[in-house]
Amino acid sequence: MKILFLVSSLGAGGAERVATTLCNAWATRGDQVTIIPTYSGGGVPFYELHSNVELVNLAEVAGNAPKGFCSYARRLIILRGLIAKRRPDVIVSFLPNVNVAAILATVFMHVPLIVCERNDPSSRSPFSVWELACRLTYRFADMLTVQTEAVAAKVDRLYPGLAKILVIPNPLSEGVLETKIVKKGQRRILLTMGRLVDQKQLDKVIIAFASLAPRFTDWDMHIY
Repeated sequence: MKILFLVSSLGAGGAERVATTLCNAWATRGDQVTIIPTYSGGGVPFYELHSNVELVNLAEVAGNAPKGFCSYARRLIILRGLIAKRRPDVIVSFLPNVNVAAILATVFMHVPLIVCERNDPSSRSPFSVWELACRLTYRFADMLTVQTEAVAAKVDRLYPGLAKILVIPNPLSEGVLETKIVKKGQRRILLTMGRLVDQKQLDKVIIAFASLAPRFTDWDMHIY
């Protein structure tokens, strides 16, 4: 299968890690995978890509240009050309701005398009430019994937006319999970990591841990 993956960048973020994990797994099983970061600044991947994954930075093809409607339209045309040249069996897109670009760039191309939300869209401002664009365009994608059933229950209301919704949790890279032997008397750690913003809901993690801590006195909670 020929898979084309669109993502904003390949920096050190969580969405970038998941994108890399998926592309590497597909390449390992023998699929022909192309990943296109659409970020105008380009950049070197933070996470290692499988040698069989084709990396095409849109910034290197389109060049640097002042931000504006004409520049955005030009990048969409170039992106459409890259997609047409590779003739993928399916396109997967991550993050709202990239999802909108993917939908616009593939108009009348008849290539199955899966757009993916990596957060809870209800936590975003309903009046932001990208959120309004998502509401107008998501109905034209073949599928929207979200990460939890709770989010899936909301997106029908947020994005009218969705063709299909599917819940797909984040994958784990091979080697991420390993067994650790805890010695008697050694304290255990519950670790949570993320930006200190409302969307990450660290308050709920703290409340949940606080309710359990009296029964599990050998556990500590660390927030990174």
